[in-house]
Amino acid sequence: MTDNNRKLPLMKILDASVDYCVENVKSVSAFVAVNLLFLLSSLLLPGGYANPLFLIWLAVYYVFWCYFFRFYFNRKPYLMFRKICDSLVPSTKILFLTAVFALIFAAFPIVLPFLLPVEMVDAYTNFLRKYLNELDWVMLLILLLISPLILYRPFMAWISSVIGRSGQLKTAFARTEGNYWRFVVMGIVFNVIFIVFEYLNRIIDVPQVLEMLVYAPLLVYFNVVIAKAYEFFFLDNIDA
Repeated sequence: MTDNNRKLPLMKILDASVDYCVENVKSVSAFVAVNLLFLLSSLLLPGGYANPLFLIWLAVYYVFWCYFFRFYFNRKPYLMFRKICDSLVPSTKILFLTAVFALIFAAFPIVLPFLLPVEMVDAYTNFLRKYLNELDWVMLLILLLISPLILYRPFMAWISSVIGRSGQLKTAFARTEGNYWRFVVMGIVFNVIFIVFEYLNRIIDVPQVLEMLVYAPLLVYFNVVIAKAYEFFFLDNIDA
């Protein structure tokens, strides 16, 4: 089977990721603990994302995940700043793709009235007022549908650069070709718990600390899944 025709065995990857976490419980627990500290510390920043200190927090958090992937793939030294700098190229491209799509989606509801016939503008405005909350779910669905293009497949290039391999996006897209819907399903799996918390927050006020206690291990597990997917496409460590 050629690389371009390899189909990601998602259930197998999810199971293998659980096995990895069980077999490496000490190291995984350490990553979960550090990740939890990062997430909890972000809650202490006055103003949240608007605080200039958040950029410092984000930079250190970025180094943490670089360390995680170098540790997972046993690339010593685990903390290698030259590779971290190299990884900024694909990560910048990922951020650019995400920002472009986010800007398009954010601007579309504002621009649309200028494209509609005058007699439809009032109806459109009333529609937005009535269904504004529901539009969040529509946006989430759209983001899930484009996530293979702006996140999961480009992320493979980022992992490559972190562990000292080629970080070209075209290589990542070529290796993962034909797996669009599998990555969409992966995105759904990853986002289920976050959707549940979003729904609960609309009904009851879920403490943020509780959310972080759930998110910390899940984020580590999800990154193990991504690492396993990378192994499948790039290292042939998992059979189809």
